[in-house]
Amino acid sequence: METNNTVTATPKQHYVSTFKKDRDKQWEGETYIQMDAPNRRLKVSTFKSLRGFLYTSCQVVKIEKNTGGFSSESFMLFQDYNKHIMQFPDCKRVNEKVITECHNKALAAIETFVKEANEMYALDSE
Repeated sequence: METNNTVTATPKQHYVSTFKKDRDKQWEGETYIQMDAPNRRLKVSTFKSLRGFLYTSCQVVKIEKNTGGFSSESFMLFQDYNKHIMQFPDCKRVNEKVITECHNKALAAIETFVKEANEMYALDSE
């Protein structure tokens, strides 16, 4: 089961989020935000960790088009931008509604992280 949701973070920004169950049948939310750097997106993910906490993080991924029309994403561990956005310790039970609410709260504060990531990759291109 997969659902899509459009969130308005600022009057100018609209993000399309996907909410689905992962391979372990746990709900997760994902949003890809276009960055200034070519072929780079800020991936915002909300999910339940192995410790049982619900949290949201963001990471810059590189999107590459492969032959056959497929895309892949990659990142450099400890080099690409990666930040913890929010933790939701009060969430004991995780379902689609809880994931959606928490993910949307994190997206409401995402502009600072988008700006930081764009600045980091702007320095790389100079």
